[in-house]
Amino acid sequence: MDTLPDGSEMTFAGLRDHFGAHPALHVLQTHGMGDHPAADLCAPGGLNLKLQDRIAERLNFKVLPEFAAPATQSILRDGVEVGSYSTRVFVDDLQRPSRQLYFSCVTWGEASRLIKRELLELDGDFLETNPHEGRRAFINRKAKQFVNRSFSDPVIYVGEFGPFIRETVREGIARIDAAQSHNRMGLVQRYPALVQAAPAPATQSFVASTPMAVITDSLGSRVLFDVLWPRAGTSAQNDEFALHGDSDRAASDRALQRAGQQVRAIYMLANQLPLLALAELKPPPQGQPLDRWARQSPCLMPPQALAELKALRPSEPALTLVAFTDVNDALSYRLSDKFKQRCAPPGSGLSIVNVTLTNTRAWFGLYANLIEAHADGFKHNEDAIGYVVEGNK
Repeated sequence: MDTLPDGSEMTFAGLRDHFGAHPALHVLQTHGMGDHPAADLCAPGGLNLKLQDRIAERLNFKVLPEFAAPATQSILRDGVEVGSYSTRVFVDDLQRPSRQLYFSCVTWGEASRLIKRELLELDGDFLETNPHEGRRAFINRKAKQFVNRSFSDPVIYVGEFGPFIRETVREGIARIDAAQSHNRMGLVQRYPALVQAAPAPATQSFVASTPMAVITDSLGSRVLFDVLWPRAGTSAQNDEFALHGDSDRAASDRALQRAGQQVRAIYMLANQLPLLALAELKPPPQGQPLDRWARQSPCLMPPQALAELKALRPSEPALTLVAFTDVNDALSYRLSDKFKQRCAPPGSGLSIVNVTLTNTRAWFGLYANLIEAHADGFKHNEDAIGYVVEGNK
């Protein structure tokens, strides 16, 4: 855990704290690099739904029966599946609920899977289809398989295909908004007492009126940052792809902007923010030495846009970014004091806290399972789940 100058631990709020005076909380989840079919994440038995159940159990919330095993819905472009989503609703009391916990899960990996398999010429196991693949040494084959399946995703995302992925997630959130608005209306009809407790009309956009917490895996942190808080002048601000008409897109963008203002905390299960920032760095101007340019580099990542939220929500506390890291994860970065100084200086409206945990054992100090050390490992880690739910206050 990060410490303050006096040696005490930095504190952060958990999901329980984010209910506050509001009777509802929306938790949005998305995945990172790798192969993530909807069935593995957002469908019954998927990792994200299992995490939802464990979070709800700690909060003593019960799932409404019709959401016990939700069906995933496809996001299509020209008849081809490029993403998916699912929604669920939990309440604190099935007879007389006073609080509601909404979970939404969105995927975009269906799009990158098609690209990887076609352009890298991979089989169903993400191995090359070339005639010499069988001669590759076992460990080397596993390493190459990882590169093919997982590390190709950030390359795809920071390139020209990034706007397509962002649009897929935007569309997913727009459909989640419609689905959860419908779910909320159904709750109000079933439990009329909730109308008096709700601070926003039941007909108002769900994502624009409900406090939100975000749980992201790996590369998914950057994807959601770019979708919810696009920075002026960046490719994320000027994406060309649209899965619906201009009028619908304008309404969707307005809802997303308001949704971004509703976010209370982001819990990142592994992240590559400093690594992906390298793609944003511009060369030094004439007469500026490269070493000095690198040392004085401004914030190159979406936290710059997050910090600007302070002007939009002056009465709200600082937005908290909680970065979970396993020291044995080869694809995660601790957000250093220098990173914080650049991207979250005092008064910026953004607070960054690192939480370092161990997801898997190290064998004789030589090796720890890289997959278990990465994002999915935190979903099985009771300490990590406890921090997400309770914080450390």
